[in-house]
Amino acid sequence: MPVWRLRRSAKGWHCHRPRIVPPALFHVTVVYLGERTEGMLPGLATLVTRCAASAVPFTLAAAGIGFFGTPGNAIVHVAFKPCAPLAALNDGLRAALAEAGDAFDPKALVPHVTLARKAALPSASYALADAQPLAFSLAAEGLTLFHSTHEGGAPAYVLLITAPFQHSAGGRS
Repeated sequence: MPVWRLRRSAKGWHCHRPRIVPPALFHVTVVYLGERTEGMLPGLATLVTRCAASAVPFTLAAAGIGFFGTPGNAIVHVAFKPCAPLAALNDGLRAALAEAGDAFDPKALVPHVTLARKAALPSASYALADAQPLAFSLAAEGLTLFHSTHEGGAPAYVLLITAPFQHSAGGRS
């Protein structure tokens, strides 16, 4: 879905001077891994591939526009409805990381796609009270491991591996 349609779909979303996330950087983080050395990447790629092989394809349904942070410095995002296959993938990936002794961010999974950062919202209730539901979904058919960096002063994600989900559940959920 084009970013302008996401913006227009939320009546009452009035951001002032946000840092818009380019659509090429849209993603849903399953587990945030933090800083890694180059030597850690092959083992991490193997772990991600193994977890993807035990996962099933699924579809994430949008729940609406939301935000993290404070009204003066918010991250505006598309929130997604709870999804059992995504929760199972998150649990499996966390368990595999813990078993391997790899650190990861322990915060609970909140599936979302970030639309803007550093958004100044007039107030939390005003910005989201009139938000209209979003009618779109995203199909997930694999895990991608990215390296977050900056290129030319702008954020960028460098693709390290893509590991397709191997199991089929006879449909998506």
